[in-house]
Amino acid sequence: MKRVESDSPVNVLHMLKDLSFGGPQNLVLDMIRGNREKKLFNLFVVYNTPSTQARLNDYSSGANVQMYKLDRWSISCIISYVKKLREIIRANNIQIVHCHTNIDAYRARLAVIPYNIRGFFHSRKNRKHATVVLTIHGMTLNLNYLSEFFMGEIDNTISEKNIRVLDRLFLKHCKICFESKAAREFYLKDYHQYPEFGGEKGGILMKSVVIHNGVFVPRILNAKPISYGELNSYVMHYPGEPDVSIPRGKILLAMVGSFSSYAQRDQMLICKAIVLLKQKLAELPFAFLFVGRSTFEKDYHRVKEQEVNDSYPDRDEMADCLQYCRENNLANDIFFMQPDIDVPSLLKTISCYVYASNQDTFGISVVEAIISGVDVICSNSAVFMEITHNGELARLSENSPEAFAAAISHFLKYKLEEKTESDADRAVDEQIDMKESEEQMIVAARLYTIERCLNDYKEFLYTG
Repeated sequence: MKRVESDSPVNVLHMLKDLSFGGPQNLVLDMIRGNREKKLFNLFVVYNTPSTQARLNDYSSGANVQMYKLDRWSISCIISYVKKLREIIRANNIQIVHCHTNIDAYRARLAVIPYNIRGFFHSRKNRKHATVVLTIHGMTLNLNYLSEFFMGEIDNTISEKNIRVLDRLFLKHCKICFESKAAREFYLKDYHQYPEFGGEKGGILMKSVVIHNGVFVPRILNAKPISYGELNSYVMHYPGEPDVSIPRGKILLAMVGSFSSYAQRDQMLICKAIVLLKQKLAELPFAFLFVGRSTFEKDYHRVKEQEVNDSYPDRDEMADCLQYCRENNLANDIFFMQPDIDVPSLLKTISCYVYASNQDTFGISVVEAIISGVDVICSNSAVFMEITHNGELARLSENSPEAFAAAISHFLKYKLEEKTESDADRAVDEQIDMKESEEQMIVAARLYTIERCLNDYKEFLYTG
């Protein structure tokens, strides 16, 4: 791409399917917040799915961000959609179209090709050019989307390798980045059988870079704890089930994230760990809060549209956890919270953040918890080894109910011992804990500040 002058803001258009509380959406929202002072970019957002006005205001209030709503993509409306997208790019002199799914990257490539051809005939000084950037989120993205989509429509005499050239034609002209080294290594291994993706000579993924996500740190540090009454207002109640409230005086633990087969979070593992603890302790001294919604229907749509590699999930993860809690009498120990609760405020309210995951591309909620100063227990998968600096910033656990039960038990022993100490001993321990917590917060805030992320992206956009 044409190199952008370093002292001028870059015009960047983010493409989002919706304005929900997902990882890509929260990342873009923190970029908008962090950009208010830095002014490295002029930001624009395209979204498809209607949002609540409050969520829309989160993106646009207090920042000069232009929002564009385009109708949901469909094959029958492909020409109309691409034409509208191209008009937005041209009207705002967009230099970067930043996509967070490969399907959006395909749409963006269709929109920028005629724009770039036309712009080529401008004088070199005034030449206009838009580059598509694809940040890969999640471990199930289907990079053979187009080839698999057209496999059933094309004569069987044409080999799959030749059909895969469609995906390559689109993706090789994109700048691709990953959220972590672990995610990049996962995709290189997963697609190693396709030379056009992972081959050592010119493979598309071999040219990718790693840019760690960032957090708008003031959003975490300035949050206020949630009162007992307000916290209980977020507890979900189900028809036919007795109303329950979080017991007063309990130590609070929590995990944030949707219940999804594709996200690879493992809330059921936490439920099983809590059953083991209850068998040992009889009465639990803590209450556990799950924050997130079921994505069962959304996951089904993603499989139907061939956006992901996995087969259709045959179970609803959230329904399974609810049923497991009923069968094991955990109604007064585990609480399912509404997903619109303010996470930074929740982190200021709980004593420990627990996160179990089989695979993850980054785990932004773990970083937010570390920055908030709360104790953190998370899986010892490759990505968490990476972002916690091999466990220096959080306690890592093997991915089994027994290991998580042991980690939570160790934390509880420490917290309960605090209550029996003399005032003098408790004051000394609190000082030590505060110092360790502050050191971890400072390290995490420096490594994962959104300003660092914005600078990394701008440097990335300057090159090549």
